[in-house]
Amino acid sequence: AGAGFGKTTIASRIVTERDDVVVAHYFCRHDDRRFSCAKSMVLSIVYQLAQRFPQFRRRVSNILAKHGLNRGKLMGDKVNLSTIFTELVEIPLHSMKVSSYTRHVVVIDGLDESQSGNIL
Repeated sequence: AGAGFGKTTIASRIVTERDDVVVAHYFCRHDDRRFSCAKSMVLSIVYQLAQRFPQFRRRVSNILAKHGLNRGKLMGDKVNLSTIFTELVEIPLHSMKVSSYTRHVVVIDGLDESQSGNIL
């Protein structure tokens, strides 16, 4: 739906009221570069997942230490978005042991409002 239909309100409400299943969230903003950058979005989600899941946090910490990475290096031009997502989201999540009955949701709002070329 277009602007003004209440998508952000719905997403905010889900994040607030369903913290039992929402494990991370990100609200993109077209008018603020800090909140429309894909790397910032992925790193924010990684941080939230690390806060929620100790097993995930350990895995990400090991990957960062192994490659000598920090936020500054990750935000630079030498590390691309695909690598960040694969190494810090996909691989750690796949290595987690989670009950098949557990449901987790990551809410991303405003992806369509992000700056061209900055979001997946």
